[in-house]
Amino acid sequence: MTQNTDDFYHVPHSEIGLTANSVAEICQWRGENQPDMVAYRFLHNGLDEYEELTYAELLLRMRVISASFSPVSEGLEADRALLVFPSGLDYITSFYACLYGGVTAVPAYPMLSHSDSIRLRVIINDCKPRYILTNSALKDRLLSWLKQENLSPDAFDIIVVDELGIYAGQSHSIDTQKIAFLQYTSGSTGNPKGVIVPNRNLVHNSGVIYKKFGHTANSEVVSWLPPFHDMGLVGGIIQPLYGGFTSNIMSPMTFLRRPMRWLQAISRYGATSSGGPNFSYKLCLKHHNEKQMKDVDLSSWQVAFNGAEPIQSQTLKDFAAVFSRYGFKKETMYPCYGLAEATLFISGCDSGRAYKTVNVDKTALQSHQVMLTEPGHESRELVSTGDVLENQVLIVDPSSQKVLGEKQIGEIWLAGESIADGYWKKPVETEDIFQAYTSDGRGPFARTGDYGFFDGKELFVTGRLKELIIVNGKNYFPSDIENTVQSVSPALRADSGAAISIDQDSEQLIIVQEIERSWQRKVELQELKEQIVAQCFEQHAIRPGEVVIVEQSTIPKTTSGKVKRLQVKNNYLQGSYISL
Repeated sequence: MTQNTDDFYHVPHSEIGLTANSVAEICQWRGENQPDMVAYRFLHNGLDEYEELTYAELLLRMRVISASFSPVSEGLEADRALLVFPSGLDYITSFYACLYGGVTAVPAYPMLSHSDSIRLRVIINDCKPRYILTNSALKDRLLSWLKQENLSPDAFDIIVVDELGIYAGQSHSIDTQKIAFLQYTSGSTGNPKGVIVPNRNLVHNSGVIYKKFGHTANSEVVSWLPPFHDMGLVGGIIQPLYGGFTSNIMSPMTFLRRPMRWLQAISRYGATSSGGPNFSYKLCLKHHNEKQMKDVDLSSWQVAFNGAEPIQSQTLKDFAAVFSRYGFKKETMYPCYGLAEATLFISGCDSGRAYKTVNVDKTALQSHQVMLTEPGHESRELVSTGDVLENQVLIVDPSSQKVLGEKQIGEIWLAGESIADGYWKKPVETEDIFQAYTSDGRGPFARTGDYGFFDGKELFVTGRLKELIIVNGKNYFPSDIENTVQSVSPALRADSGAAISIDQDSEQLIIVQEIERSWQRKVELQELKEQIVAQCFEQHAIRPGEVVIVEQSTIPKTTSGKVKRLQVKNNYLQGSYISL
C-alpha cells in the first residue's frame, strides 16, 4: 500500500494516492494515519448512550482477534469463521479481523428467534466453519444451542472475542485474492446459498456507492440495518470505512420498537446518509409522534436510500409530506436497486436529484408490458431506481435469452466488477445464475430473478421472476411457510397450499390452502385461520394479510404434483378463490 503527500485523510483511498485491493488494507491504513478519528459509534439506546471505536482501536482489536486464527498453508482453501453476535462493536471488529487474517467471514443472525436458529443450523451444515466467533453475552446460549443440535462445541474453535488479551499483533501482507465473506441469501430452511464475495468486489462496489451517494469527507451515517445482511454490512459498516467518516449504529430491535429513534439519531448526529427498505419509512409514518419529534431537524439528511424490497410511490410521497416540517426534502429520497449477488448496489439516481416515476397500465403490466398512461384507478405509478454506474445491466427475455429494448419488460441481467463469484459449493446453481449468456452470445451475466425495464437510462423494477417472498425487508421461501401452515392441523392437505405475496400498497403474504374434504365439517374454519396466522408469526415472525381456505383439488399443480404458485397468485388476483 502506497501513500502520497496529500493530507486529506478523510476521503477515499483512491483520491489520496493509495492503492488498496481489500477493505482490510484500507482499515489498516486508516488505523495508522487517522488513529484518533471515531470510526464507529454504537448507540445502545439508539440515541445518547453509546460507546465509540476509533480507527486505532479498530486496528488493534482486529489484530488481536486475527492472532487467534491458525495460519493456512499456501494453496489450501481458507478457513471459514461463523460470526454469531448481537449488533455491536464486537461484530464489526470480528468481521474486519477475518478479512485481515485471511479467514472467510460468514455473518449469521444471533439466535434471537426460532427462524434465526434454523438459519444458523443450515449455514453451519453448508459452509462447515472451523471457527465460531461470539462474545460473552451470547457464549452460554451458543454452547447450549450447539448441544441441543447435537453439534459438539469441540468440533469448532470457539473464540469469545471480548475475553481475549491485549496483544497488538503484527502488520502483515493481506492476500487480496481470497474470499472476503459469504453472504447467505435464504430466508430459513429452504436451499441456502452463500454468495461468494471477494475482496475486489467490496472495494469496487464501495467506490460505486461513494460516487452515487455523493459522499464526502464530511459525510455521516446512521444505520439501524441488520449488520448480518448485505445492506447493513456493506452500506452501513464498510462504506463509512471506505470513505473515512463515522457510522452511528443502533440495533435493529431498537428501531423496530421505537422507530422515531432513527430520525432522532439522524438529527442528533447530523447524518447525511441513512435508509432502509420501504417498510421502515412506513413504520415511521405509522408511529409519527409530535412529542417525540420535538426539536428534530432532518435538514442534514441528503440521501435517504430505499431498497431491498418493492418501493411504494405513495410511501415516498407520504414520508416527504409528513416530515418536510422537520427539514426533510423530497430530493433526499433515494430509491435504489441491488442484491447480494452484486455485493450490494447496482443502480440509483444522482444525489440531490428528485427520483423519477412513470404511470403504467395495470392490466398490461401483469402481462409484462409497459403502456404509459395518465394517473388513475387503472394505472400504477412505478418508481425508478435510477441509472447504473460502472456495471452492465441488460433486460433479457428469460425464456429465449433475447436482449430486449427500451420499455420492454424482462429479467434483469448483470455483469461487472461488483458481481460475486458464485454460490459456495453449489456449481450447478452457480452456472445457472452466474454464467448466463444472451441468444447472441454475450456473457457471462448474472441472472437476478427480477423483472424490470429501462426508460432511457432509468431502471424500473417491476416484480420477481423467482418465488422468493419479501415482506418487511425479510426473505421467505414459500415452501417453509407452506410447511408451517400444513402442520397446524390434519384437516389441512399436505402439499396442497401456496404462500404468495401480492402488492397492495405494501407487500403482503397471502395463504391459499386446501382442506381435506372429510374434515370440512369437523373444524371451525375461523379458528383454523387464526391458528394459521398465529403459527406463521411464531415460526417466521410474519402475519399473513389473508388466509383463504379452499376445497380439496382446488390448487393447480403440475403433472408431477408441484404446486403452481404463479398460477395461484394470478387466480387470487382475479378473485377466483372464495374462502370457505
